[in-house]
Amino acid sequence: MKHLLFSFRLIVLVITLMQGTGIVMGSDFLHEGFYYNKISDTEVELQGIDYLAYGTIHPSVGGMYYLYIPGEFSYGGHHYTVTKIATYAFYNHNNIKYVYIPPTIKFIGTGAFDCPNLEKVEISDIAAWCKINFDYLRMDEYGNYWVNYSGEYGQDTYYGGNPLEFAHHLFLNGEEVVNLVLPESLDTISAGAFSGCTGLKTVNTGNGVKYIGGGAFEYCDSLTEVTVGTSVRNMGIIIHWYDGRLPAIPFNWSPFAYTVTRLVWNARSCESFPFGMMVGDGNPNLEQIILGEEVETIPDHFANNMRSISEITIPNSVTSIGISAFYNCMGLTSVTIGNSVTEIPQDCFYYCIGLTSVTIGNSVTSIGGGAFHSCYGLTNVTIGNSVTSIGNYAFWDCIGLTSVTIGNSVTSIG
Repeated sequence: MKHLLFSFRLIVLVITLMQGTGIVMGSDFLHEGFYYNKISDTEVELQGIDYLAYGTIHPSVGGMYYLYIPGEFSYGGHHYTVTKIATYAFYNHNNIKYVYIPPTIKFIGTGAFDCPNLEKVEISDIAAWCKINFDYLRMDEYGNYWVNYSGEYGQDTYYGGNPLEFAHHLFLNGEEVVNLVLPESLDTISAGAFSGCTGLKTVNTGNGVKYIGGGAFEYCDSLTEVTVGTSVRNMGIIIHWYDGRLPAIPFNWSPFAYTVTRLVWNARSCESFPFGMMVGDGNPNLEQIILGEEVETIPDHFANNMRSISEITIPNSVTSIGISAFYNCMGLTSVTIGNSVTEIPQDCFYYCIGLTSVTIGNSVTSIGGGAFHSCYGLTNVTIGNSVTSIGNYAFWDCIGLTSVTIGNSVTSIG
């Protein structure tokens, strides 16, 4: 009985000591204060920290630590590269103030840096940062990420590994990232890459980026201006999943924050697009969209519910406009459509109730169903001789319309 009691007390003592020093069960080895698990003969995953060991190399200041994560090191006759940071590696560690993330990191697990006192993230390679998988659970076949929420409807607490969710400030080689211009060599911005970076004010994706992940710049509360480069082809969304209790609820987490007021759009042809615009469905702050001279295609649902936009000029380079592209842009008063567009598609300007002036280029041959449905402010419309068909309800409920001139070429009216 005494032996059993002694053994039990010894186990409790060991567990207590392990908890006090941050020992991680199942790790392969401890090196310079960090616990690691081997991924291969050359790669390791960082799993946690032993503050007693780490503090002998990097002493705390006032009880707070600067966490310097190495990109590579030698141990036991092997040379290792640190490529992953494990799920919950530093979860709820309230004594971490700064963290350095090396460019070797490819994956940061859910909750790895849920550190309430974290103030700053430092990096040395912006392209490497943009490619990190921040563990937004899984990506489906359409490129959309599924996220678990940790509360009731409307809460913004989601599971991911990005330390910016707590730190809010990103520093590149010692300088805070405020006006971000991405390198031309970069082709991907991962989901949630800058989510929560409140120090960020402007973003230029550069002309190399082809994919912008869902929520890449969400919760960037100081972000006001975005320039999207010519090469962007795909943009992901985040589909929220509340606690796993319900089927998927399609609340789209588009790449950019609601604080954006000015968008310069240069993407030639974007193939997949978040329903409800890249800067958030119904962003009340977006006042200006400038379409570049290289734009060829305006995607479906491009500016859904952007109610503060007053005018749009579609350049002559544009040949195609997507369905519902400017749906419910209630503040829109003036639209100029260039001479290369052949169709004004279904619901294109549906419920643009403030629209009073539309200039349609000579190349338009078709006006789709509901194209100007419920445009209450329209008083007169002149349809040129190039138009051959007008779809169902194209001008339905345009209660201010008093004059319509239809050209001789129209052969079909829905």
